[in-house]
Amino acid sequence: MAEGIEVPDFIGGKTIHPYSDFLLDDIGTGDNIPQAAKPEYLDPSTANKFRTAPLWGLRFRSWMMHDGKSVTYHQAIERHAGEAVKARDRYEHLTPVQKGQLQAFLNSL
Repeated sequence: MAEGIEVPDFIGGKTIHPYSDFLLDDIGTGDNIPQAAKPEYLDPSTANKFRTAPLWGLRFRSWMMHDGKSVTYHQAIERHAGEAVKARDRYEHLTPVQKGQLQAFLNSL
């Protein structure tokens, strides 16, 4: 996720670091609404998936997750289940110092 994305010259010619994979993931908080940009691409298997939002600008948000039910990084991470349970488990095993370092990094985005 940390690698940059090359933006074409005609729209800026920069390398950006959005800190996202932009994938559809089932994190256990789905609403059973299929995801599709156009109706012809509607795929029922996406009903409980959400596109990973970029983390850049995270420090300016007063809520997190697709439904706004998390107001702290800790709450958002703890709500991850489904395909994201391994990431949540890794977070839970961090020391308090490491969690503080993670929060400082997220506050820098």
